[in-house]
Amino acid sequence: ECSEDSNPPSDISSDQDIEDKSNSCVNAVAFNPDEMSKAWPPCMRIIVKETNVKNLKSGTLFLVTYDGGTLGREGDHQVLIPDLNISKYHAKFSFDTKDDKTETGNYTLIDLGSRNGTFIEGKRLSSALQESEPHPILHDTTIRVGGTTLLCHVHPGRETCSDCEPGLLISSDGGPIKKTNKGFKMLAKMGWSEGESLGAKSEEGITEPLAPSHRKHPALRSWENLVDKMSHSAFENFQYR
Repeated sequence: ECSEDSNPPSDISSDQDIEDKSNSCVNAVAFNPDEMSKAWPPCMRIIVKETNVKNLKSGTLFLVTYDGGTLGREGDHQVLIPDLNISKYHAKFSFDTKDDKTETGNYTLIDLGSRNGTFIEGKRLSSALQESEPHPILHDTTIRVGGTTLLCHVHPGRETCSDCEPGLLISSDGGPIKKTNKGFKMLAKMGWSEGESLGAKSEEGITEPLAPSHRKHPALRSWENLVDKMSHSAFENFQYR
């Protein structure tokens, strides 16, 4: 039997302890999308710069994530180029995690022993049928395989640019899009000229660039909704304790 002066057992949490734990839970699931994106390795965007392959168009975009990927003529590849001058399993992309020399790590490319070779900035990686050593792929690196030249873009976080974002109507600095942008080329084929406005009543349309804005990936929006629900659930659990 307990007296009025007895202290409560140590395993019973006080209201303040419950509040502290609830706040910790909320803080644990709350995040800043920009900070979160910087915490993950960047993906590599590979744009077809030039090609003589019939079924491949200039401006085609391939994506390689930190899981890596392969390049080849046929099969399940992240970079698929149907060119007889390219081997079925031509090259392999990998991502090396950061070390003392790099802050975010970097992508590398290995020629898997192709017959016609892989050229980075004009230099062949290895002799025919010989696997090459890993070669770093940095932002703006040019790769040539068969009759196709590829341009590699590696942007940190959520950054992008008009060259590797097909649907982007403005450049990241808010200036006009470049003539090499896919959107620019599509509009030009429809009869639009640089400096003209768009729309049925073209004389009333805008001609100045819109303010830059980042578009959230659907997966990121779903994650933010999940975080909101988790935060709300943690708050309700605190209320009902």
